[in-house]
Amino acid sequence: MAKYCLTYDVQDSDKWEPNEIKISLSEILLKNNAFSLESPTASTILFEDGRGKSNITFWNNLIIKYFKEDIFYYLCVVGKNTNSEYLDRNEGDADLDTNYQDLLEELE
Repeated sequence: MAKYCLTYDVQDSDKWEPNEIKISLSEILLKNNAFSLESPTASTILFEDGRGKSNITFWNNLIIKYFKEDIFYYLCVVGKNTNSEYLDRNEGDADLDTNYQDLLEELE
């Protein structure tokens, strides 16, 4: 299993409504078996997949396929320590993530 961090910025803000790109990204991630989505900051999505090892190329190609002309982004794998615990530190806005979780429930 692997965890990823996707940070993005919309290339043309006139083309997208607020949260529309986050909803679109989330739908694509969920349709491709991502889970445990979190949004600690406005333009960041953390997610996991169930593959045995990291497959960042798959996720990168997926983002390029659907959003190449729409966003600038940075995608990385979240590392693990020797106890196989993720090395991420979430100091984001808890209310923002709660709102995001509500949005994800509406997508299901």
